[in-house]
Amino acid sequence: MKVIIVEDNPDHQLIIKRKLKGYYSNIKIDATSNVESAQELLVKGPYDVLLLDYRLKGANGIDLVKWIHEKRIETPIIMITGAGEVEIAVKAIKLGVYDYLCKNAESFDKLPFLIEKVVKEHALKRKLNEAEFKYRTLVEGMNEAVFLMKSNGQFLYMSSSVERLLGYSDSELRENFLSYFSEVDRNNFLKNISLVASGMKVDPFVISFPRGDEEHVFIEINASQFAVDGEQKGVIGTIQDVTKHVLLQREIESERKKIVDIFNSMIDWVYVVDEEYNIKFTNKSLAKQIGDPDRDKCFAILYRRSKPCPYCKWEGTKKELTMRWEMRLDDGKTFDVISSPLKNPDGSIYRMIILRDITRKKEVEKKYRQMSEETLKANRELKSAIDQLKQTQEQLIQSEKLAAIGKLVAGVAHELNNPLFSAMGFAELLVMDSVKNPGQREKLENILDSIKRARSIVRDLLKFARRENVEKENININDVVRETLSLRQYEHKVSDIEVVCDLQEDIPMVFGNFVRLQQVVLNILINAEQAISDAKEKGAIRVKTGWDKAGERIVTEISDNGMGISPEVMGKIFDPFFTTKEVGKGTGLGLSTSYGIVKDHNGQLAVRQDEGWTIFIISLPAVREEPVPDQGETGEEVEVPVAGEKILVVDDEPVIVRLLEDFFKRKGFNVISAISGSDALKVLNKNDVELIITDIKMPQMDGKQFYEEIKERDPKLLERLIFITGDTLSTETRSFLRGTGAHFLKKPFSFNEIMKLIDKILKKTAQRELF
Repeated sequence: MKVIIVEDNPDHQLIIKRKLKGYYSNIKIDATSNVESAQELLVKGPYDVLLLDYRLKGANGIDLVKWIHEKRIETPIIMITGAGEVEIAVKAIKLGVYDYLCKNAESFDKLPFLIEKVVKEHALKRKLNEAEFKYRTLVEGMNEAVFLMKSNGQFLYMSSSVERLLGYSDSELRENFLSYFSEVDRNNFLKNISLVASGMKVDPFVISFPRGDEEHVFIEINASQFAVDGEQKGVIGTIQDVTKHVLLQREIESERKKIVDIFNSMIDWVYVVDEEYNIKFTNKSLAKQIGDPDRDKCFAILYRRSKPCPYCKWEGTKKELTMRWEMRLDDGKTFDVISSPLKNPDGSIYRMIILRDITRKKEVEKKYRQMSEETLKANRELKSAIDQLKQTQEQLIQSEKLAAIGKLVAGVAHELNNPLFSAMGFAELLVMDSVKNPGQREKLENILDSIKRARSIVRDLLKFARRENVEKENININDVVRETLSLRQYEHKVSDIEVVCDLQEDIPMVFGNFVRLQQVVLNILINAEQAISDAKEKGAIRVKTGWDKAGERIVTEISDNGMGISPEVMGKIFDPFFTTKEVGKGTGLGLSTSYGIVKDHNGQLAVRQDEGWTIFIISLPAVREEPVPDQGETGEEVEVPVAGEKILVVDDEPVIVRLLEDFFKRKGFNVISAISGSDALKVLNKNDVELIITDIKMPQMDGKQFYEEIKERDPKLLERLIFITGDTLSTETRSFLRGTGAHFLKKPFSFNEIMKLIDKILKKTAQRELF
């Protein structure tokens, strides 16, 4: 026993010491007469009891009591007061003093007994605090929330985990708990709470709850009835997130009954065992399964064993660790097992074990794994399909890029047509005027040849740019080869590549799309140029066409003596995105696209190596009909008998109007001009004309609108109308010309071409008038 006396009266100190030493054989007493030294001794403590005089010099005992509580010193205090100071003693007891003693002989005789009483009360209070702290820690530390509620929905208690689980503070839930539910869930909750409060058994039910952060969680409420204030019935229950394994949250209070009520409200099996495996407690759920265990061993009553289970985690629990595992019983049931240590005040350790039946969950997981495997298989198939779609997308992107380039080329080429036509026309007029000057005529003819070569290049560009045209027709493969080589003529010249052509004449037509087949030839030529460039030597390209009469196929071979193709690459050369070029120098789509185009024409595209030459072979079905002779421009000049016929020339380009006026006047025509369709209609109102030559694209009224006006006024005049246009790429223009069947010439055209067409129209008109 260790006692501290704070008394400023030496006689009283002596009396108290004698009384204590006379009663206790083994006691240590420290005494002091002032507060300061008492504080020093208490800090060094601890003491079993403090005997404190109320009245001290310069201070009073109440101040020291307050200081002791501020410092959280747990030494129990007995206040010593003089006669008539009972009210002061009562005040001290309210501040935490255990008891008081009056200063008289009779009281001093009772002092040892009073000390015994205070020490025992203090020890009991400490144990109660420890038990309360232990139980509260157990409940507040669990993830499962616990609540007590009256039957009218008023909360009596909520564990702190409610805020963590539901996202609202204690005050918010007390005031607005029911308002957070949807109408359906609120009615369901109130119905079940009412049933539970009335004494009915209600299975755990799940409802949706909006968390404070607007996230919805699904909570499972497990509730049962209990008594409030004796008669009134209430509800005790738990709230848990059913997406995870249930972690216990139960209210721990000092009373054993509330702990039992919490455990009995759970559907899981709960039992507590001591170190000898004796069952100390089972909740109602487990008791329904096994009855009253009557302190049987857990392994005997639960698992039908004669000794402890081999999978028991008792050693881990002894180390105050919470253990968790899954257990499968002989009957096929599977349980999620949680084993938690419960430390008793005497230091011994019990185990609380929770068993949750997860048999159904395991069955669902097994089905889920099977479904996952099937899903993975479907995902692999989907990924394969997506990869194919990506390849197709890349091809589409490349095609759109080429289409954009084609439109740009087409726009530039169209803008060149009018100035080329003017230059070509005036050059022809100058040639006509230089009959008597052979030197000048030769120079002008050279200029005219250059202009015609430029015209040919522009026409090739326009034809190549018309990629959206996917219509097929009978075409001569030689024309495809010649025009494609023309596009690459400059590149071959500057790269010092020799091009050798061996084109078989009078071969049958093939049924195909000119532009698409031109793209195939162009892709192979560009690859050949690159192969020759990589070889860094002077190279050659050979192009050969022929007719395989036995197989009725037209065969085109394009060969180069460049780097060649290795056997490893040969098998992949037509695969999409396969390329041997550096990053940024090739998409790997050229030959793949070409392969697809040839297949679309019911043809074959192959490649082989032969003595240093790489040979691409394009094989297409031949069309069974006689070859169509070339209808292109001839150098033979056409003479048309003219007797002053009136020609109306309509074009918004003044230079073209002057050019045509000059030419037709030289030929003996009477020429009238207009710069738009509306102006032309005014001319026709005053004049009868034999021929009309008009542009299509013009301001105010274009050629198409002009055509419709003539159709209304004088339909026969349409047979003598010739359209001249540089806009042959436009789908709208081509559709219009095909639909009307009107005569037309593409700018730039020669005077000989237009005179041939005029001669044809005038002869046809004359024959019709003859009959």
